[in-house]
Amino acid sequence: MKTAFITAMTVVFALLAGPVQAYYGATMDVTITLAGACPCDIISSDEIHVMITNYGTGSDTYHMSLELPDGWSGFIVPEVTLASGETGEATPVWITPSCGTSPGIYTVTVVAQSGMSGKRFEEAVEINVMACHAVEVYSVNRLDTCESEEVHTTVEISNLGKTDEIFTLSAYPEWAALSADSITVGPGETGTVSLRLTPPAGLTGVQDVTIRAKSRISYAEDERLLKLDVNRCYVFNASLSPADNMVCIGSSADYYLNIDNLGTKADTYRIITPDWITAEQDTVSVDSHGRKTVKITAIPPERGERIVAVSVASTSHTTATIDAESTVTARDCRSVAVSVSPAQRSICRGESTNFIARVENTGTVLTSYAIDSSVGALERKKLVLGPGEAHNVILNIGPTTKAGTSIVTVHAYDGNVSGEDSVTLNVNSCYDAFLEVNPPERSACRGDILTFTVGMKNTGEFEDEYTFEYLGEREDFVLEPGETKTMDVRIPAGYEWSTSNNVRFSLRSTHGVYIEKHVTIGVVGKDKCHSVDLRIVNGTTAKKISTAVGYGMPVQLSIVNNGLRSDRYIIVVDGPEWAHISEDSVYLIPLQEERLYLYLSPPYGTEEKEYKIAVMADSEKALSGVEITAEVLSELPGNVTVNETGNITQVPGGLTGMFLALDDIPIEVLSISLLALGSVIILLMRFVIFK
Repeated sequence: MKTAFITAMTVVFALLAGPVQAYYGATMDVTITLAGACPCDIISSDEIHVMITNYGTGSDTYHMSLELPDGWSGFIVPEVTLASGETGEATPVWITPSCGTSPGIYTVTVVAQSGMSGKRFEEAVEINVMACHAVEVYSVNRLDTCESEEVHTTVEISNLGKTDEIFTLSAYPEWAALSADSITVGPGETGTVSLRLTPPAGLTGVQDVTIRAKSRISYAEDERLLKLDVNRCYVFNASLSPADNMVCIGSSADYYLNIDNLGTKADTYRIITPDWITAEQDTVSVDSHGRKTVKITAIPPERGERIVAVSVASTSHTTATIDAESTVTARDCRSVAVSVSPAQRSICRGESTNFIARVENTGTVLTSYAIDSSVGALERKKLVLGPGEAHNVILNIGPTTKAGTSIVTVHAYDGNVSGEDSVTLNVNSCYDAFLEVNPPERSACRGDILTFTVGMKNTGEFEDEYTFEYLGEREDFVLEPGETKTMDVRIPAGYEWSTSNNVRFSLRSTHGVYIEKHVTIGVVGKDKCHSVDLRIVNGTTAKKISTAVGYGMPVQLSIVNNGLRSDRYIIVVDGPEWAHISEDSVYLIPLQEERLYLYLSPPYGTEEKEYKIAVMADSEKALSGVEITAEVLSELPGNVTVNETGNITQVPGGLTGMFLALDDIPIEVLSISLLALGSVIILLMRFVIFK
């Protein structure tokens, strides 16, 4: 009974107390196992652990977030759901310090907010950011150099970080060059590279040079500014005096070269001259702001005014060169006179003779002269003569083979100075001849016999005995002065000959006369020797013609022998039996043309259709032909009429056949045409009567 009461009271109190309220609570523990972080490196779930315990009376979902220092980035799992009393880890999570983060202790706050009560739980964690990656570039602050002069220095690259680094190296401007474009440096170590500076010509003053090192694997980078002072160390001037000189050709002219060093350093200069100019010394050293003078000698090689040009080059500044110029005028102090005797001489062809050539130095200096002659041979080809001195030289003219008058000139010269004299030599035709072969050129077919006319004459002053030869044939004869001999020579064109053949004819006498003539014989091919062209008169080799049953149609043909030889041609007609030719053979000489007539007269009963007719002109060596298409109709087309004279004509714009008036048809075709005319008249009468 007591137990039942107690139970009843418990129920009553429970009812009076109303519904039971759930409790939501949690704890959060954040630990980090990383000794220190590096800028730009990720701190992941392996190094930071966020543990949450649900102390509430029911399940809860916690919303996770991170509060980070400015510029940092991070991530944490958005939600973690835990049962009452359950402990779980918020993973994944990562935090990345920005690349520009300075070394120091930074606070990151992890926030968990209850999804049931909205209560916020926070846990702060300290992260030690270390200087893991850093580099320093070091070089001297300032360098001095001269214009266009190369200067070298060293650059140190120090790795201030905690790991090995590969640094990309660069230098600006473009005339600054490092010995390497990359370097690997261990932590706490320093690497060294060389820097070569080559300022371009004309660049002076203080120039900025930037050296930069940038890590290939991290954010570390640094640069160094170096000042380069480019001085005008090697500046100079050069001049020649006097401004002009006048000398004889072969003599020397003196000049003085002044070199002024306007630079801040002493320098040595090279003196460069052409072959006809020499300097007292090749190099000269001049102190800063000093002057040196060097003697220059010029020997002009020819007459006239010339530029005396001397180049002065600095040996310290390789691009610095100055051209100093003056002028020299050279006049010719030399002169020479030549006289040849006798002034005229006559000899027979085949004889020799001598002349005397006198060479005199009419100038004022010792001169060496070269001597030559237009005809013959001089006993000496060079003379050295002093002023006013003269020398005789023998000129020998040997046996000549050509008659006539020659002008013999002896020439003495030295450079542009020269003298000459001329005499006349008459060579008479005491023994001479004339040979001529006509025609000089011929074209032939193989097997032809060619005839050439040979004319010979004794043009000398005395009787002479001659031998005439060609192709192994020979004839001897004697001719008096002025006597001529003419003969015809027959030469066969051999079948073995080439397309071009040279035949030699010669005439020789017992007194040394020899004349040679050549004729050219061109052998042409068979197609050029024998060629025939058969065409319709309008110039075609094929034609279509319309005609009617019972009518006659003449077609005029042209046959031409285009070959080089005459030939007979057999005329053959391949076609219907009502196609007739006016001649069955024609003989033509070269280039001769003959007219033929093909007469078409299809009789009644001929089938209306197109007929192929071939006409061939054939010889043993040439062939040509035409092809005619004859369209046979039942009656004449409307554009074809028979005129008053009985001729068949065609209205313009009608069929393509050729219709000839009776006036154009030869007598041997006329009889056939008259028969056709009769047929036409009968047809016309039938047409009129039975209309």
